[in-house]
Parts: sequence; C-alpha cells; structure tokens
Amino acid sequence: MKFYRYQSINKLSLRNLAKGQNWISNPQDFNDPFEFFLADDYYYSEKKGNYIQISAEEKSVKNKIKKEIDKFGVICYSTSYDNRLLWSHYGDNHQGMALVFEIPNPEKSKIRKVKYQKLINEIKLDNDLEIDEEIIKICTTKSDIWEYEDEYREIYQIKNTHVDYKGELKEIIFGSRTNYEDIIMVSNLSRRINPKIKISRMALNRDSYFLSKISIGDNSKIPKMWKEINRI
Repeated sequence: MKFYRYQSINKLSLRNLAKGQNWISNPQDFNDPFEFFLADDYYYSEKKGNYIQISAEEKSVKNKIKKEIDKFGVICYSTSYDNRLLWSHYGDNHQGMALVFEIPNPEKSKIRKVKYQKLINEIKLDNDLEIDEEIIKICTTKSDIWEYEDEYREIYQIKNTHVDYKGELKEIIFGSRTNYEDIIMVSNLSRRINPKIKISRMALNRDSYFLSKISIGDNSKIPKMWKEINRI
C-alpha cells in the first residue's frame, strides 16, 4: 500500500531523507486543538446548556489516561497525492515535496486509519483495563472537517525523536511551485538512498482546478522545462 508524507524542504527534512528516518511529531503542536483532547474536570454540555463536573472516580482515571497519552507521538501519512489542500497545508504551499512509501502490511507496522466523525467519542473513565483502548481511540479519531486528508497514523509511545522508515521510499513528488534548485538537490540526495527512485512533479491543469502528476523515466535527468512551467 502506498502512503504519502507531505513536508517542506528544509534542513530537518533533508537530514531525515539522508538518514532514511521520519520525525515522530508531538500532537500538541498540530493545528487542530482537539488532537488528543481530554475534557477538563469541568466540561460544557451542549445538551444540558451548562457546565458539568466529572466524578472523583472519572477524574482519577482521566488523569491516568492523560499521563499516558502525553507520552504518545505520531507520524502522519495520506493515501492521496493530488489533493490541493494537502499540498497547501503540509507541502509548504506547493513548494515542498511528498515522500512516497510502499508499506506491504500497514497493520503489522501499527499504521492505523484515522476515523472521522462529527462528535467527540465518549471516553470510558470507569475501567483501568480499557485505558489502552481509549488512548488508541483518541489517537485515531478526528473531526469530519479533516476527512479530505484521508489520514493514516503510525503511533508511538515516544515523541519528538526520529525513527527509521517503516517501508521503502519509492518516489518523491515535488509540488507545482517547488524551486528547481531544490528539485535537483533533493533528487541527487534521494538517489543515494534508492538509485531507482521515481521522481515526479505536480502541475496545474490548464482547464480545470485539479493537479496532475508528471513523472520522468531517467531520475538523473531533471527536465529543464520544470524550471519554467507549472501548467499542463
């Protein structure tokens, strides 16, 4: 199965590419404040129209979950390579790149599909034995406004550190605005990792609001016209 990892081209991403590693992010730094969200001791109930205080037992279990979930980090992927919003939000406004990984058995690599829904899951706070299940549920559930991301997550009980690639890096796709010199630099670097790596670039369709992917046969010869055009 193919997974796409969008990122900017900078010192960190180049370092990771050279070492064949991904960065395990801290979800607290993400742009969605509901990531790994647990209600406060007082929470607002829209149904009842006022604030409700959780019980002492619920508070005890909630604090255990919070202590554990604070250890977790994730690596994020998508199964879409041509989504304009993904390129805008995570591909440095179409100036970055998407790393394409082939991971034969995602389940064995503990890569889980994100579930999108309108309502926050009701977390069970009455059974210590269910804490692990509740944490996984929190890690892999998001608001349905993010459904376009078609996200999968590699979940770890560590964060803010590096880990080796789980699958094989098969392709690098550059954005429609990626600087030509950056394309040359990253292509040269990536061929050291995989001499047969596929090099591609996104382009704007002339007649519709869609992106198309252009691939080259010889990854050592980047077309000079990529320097001039971004439309097909």
